Amino acid sequence: MRMVFLLLITSQTMRMSALLAMATKAIFSIILMSFQKEKSRSISSTVFSLEHTPILVINSLE
Repeated sequence: MRMVFLLLITSQTMRMSALLAMATKAIFSIILMSFQKEKSRSISSTVFSLEHTPILVINSLE
C-alpha cells in the first residue's frame, strides 16, 4: 500500500516558503522516523518546487 501526502506550503515570498518547507520537512521527518521505528516502514520525503510553491511529498511504503 502506498500513501502519498501533499502539503501545500504557501507564503508571500519564496524565501519564507522555502524556510517553511524545510521546517515542515524536519518536523515530519521526526514524526515519520518514530512511525518507522514502530511499524518498520520505508519512508522517504522530498521537497520540490511546483509553480513557485514548495510541496512536501511524503511517500509511505508498506
